Amino acid sequence: MNSIKYGLRFLSLILLILANHIYASTVEEQLKANIVDSNFFRPMCNKNSRCRSALTKQFYVQNNAIPIWVQDNHIKKDAESLIAIIKDSYKDGINSNNYTLDNVEELITEYNNSKESSDRSAILANLDASLTDLFFQYANTLVYGQINIKEVYPTWNINKHSIDLIAKLNEINKNNINDIVNSLLPTDPQYQKLKDKLAIYQQIVINGGWKTIPNGPKLKLGDKSKRVQLLQERLLITGELNSIKQKGVFDKSLKKAVMLFQKSHGIYPDGIVGQSTLQALNVSAEMRTRQIELNMERIRLLPNDLGRKYILVNIPDYSLAVFDDNKMILSMPVIVGRDQKLQSCVLSSAIRYVDFNPYWYIPNSIAIKEILPKLKRDPKYLYNHNMEVFTNYGTPPIDPTTIDWKSISESNFSYKFRQIPSESNPLGQVKFIFPNSCGIYLHDTSDPELFKHSKRAFSHGCIRIGKPIDLATYLLSDKSNWTRDQILSTIKTGKNKAIYLSEPINIYIVYQTAWVNESGILQFRNDIYNIDSVAYTLVNKPVNAK
Repeated sequence: MNSIKYGLRFLSLILLILANHIYASTVEEQLKANIVDSNFFRPMCNKNSRCRSALTKQFYVQNNAIPIWVQDNHIKKDAESLIAIIKDSYKDGINSNNYTLDNVEELITEYNNSKESSDRSAILANLDASLTDLFFQYANTLVYGQINIKEVYPTWNINKHSIDLIAKLNEINKNNINDIVNSLLPTDPQYQKLKDKLAIYQQIVINGGWKTIPNGPKLKLGDKSKRVQLLQERLLITGELNSIKQKGVFDKSLKKAVMLFQKSHGIYPDGIVGQSTLQALNVSAEMRTRQIELNMERIRLLPNDLGRKYILVNIPDYSLAVFDDNKMILSMPVIVGRDQKLQSCVLSSAIRYVDFNPYWYIPNSIAIKEILPKLKRDPKYLYNHNMEVFTNYGTPPIDPTTIDWKSISESNFSYKFRQIPSESNPLGQVKFIFPNSCGIYLHDTSDPELFKHSKRAFSHGCIRIGKPIDLATYLLSDKSNWTRDQILSTIKTGKNKAIYLSEPINIYIVYQTAWVNESGILQFRNDIYNIDSVAYTLVNKPVNAK
């Protein structure tokens, strides 16, 4: 009975829609019947497809079914411009095949072939709805990206403010569609720089890319071989080498070109093509193009306004930079999470305070897996490493010698460890606190020798920084009594002291494996957490390119 009842109800809805089609004569009336009065959350935008965006119906409800892409039974120029924008979406690393362009173009053809005014009104109504839906689909991609970042990287935690896309489309009454779409693009200058480089690499792909250089002995100054010639041709394509003077000869100009390549790929610039350099050289043009697209996508995930002052930590580059009015005023090396299981989180937050001579509240995972086994071998381990043990933080510490550590295992572990401020404290002399769900922070280190390594993935997830005193001095520079000398004097006391910033400063921990540096040189870095390998739905060459 229920199936009959629901069947009759569905049939009545269909008949109502058909009736409205018969009696609706203007484009506005057609839109009201097809979209506004539809009982479906996502009504049919045309006879071939349902509206993909829920915003489409909301738009026409709010605007009383007034058409926006057609006027006086004619298609407006903004409609043609929107179609052109979608067709050119490859320039932003976006796949135009993700959008309902075919339906729109079929409706335009149908309109051009139609003669009767009633038919034209119906076609134009379908076209108007389809174009509106197309706009919302594409606008959503520009603002929020074309992938579900939580599926790709579940711990990714970037706070992006929502944008009223309906209000944006309503601006078409005073702005053209090109200006509206451009206003949705990321304002970070890095986005446009990557877009310019993407065009170059897309052309390289169209031209056939570059040949693989076979494995073999290291290539260095003075060598002569077919492999050297392939190296010359490879670096000529990407611009590190301006010209080939002698084919197959490793001369000084080639060594200089190799060094430029190494610098732009985070490799020690010795001018010798060893295993790491050869590996980077042999990444295909298609993969490098895709890498640029992926990183443009990640910029889309960032807030449009990063703030006047902010800190940017780039995990694959092992670097931290401080920006003030879009100018980098301080930079330093960092140490990040060592692998996929202990990776540093991608997030946005704001540093609230600086903690001098910090306590280290040891995470349970480290306490159980690393410290407990040492305690079982040496009951004095905590004492020798300036550590305290608690049943709970906030209660008095327990004498560790009163606990039978050999009887403690992961299943019955119920203690908290804390290391007091000291030279051996792995947090060093300073830590920088910002709220985040990962429980990480920036901090100094008791092992500065690690900064000598070019690849610095050694931590449990927190970010160790190379110039903590410089960063603290900058963050507290607006406090007259917190000069560099005062900071050093406070550290010298060995006593824990927290100083709150006058105003929190934004911090973004990002994962950029491709970007353009201040000299305009495209940079690539290794995908240390294997995130680039995820199946993003992107293009790596212009649509219909031959």
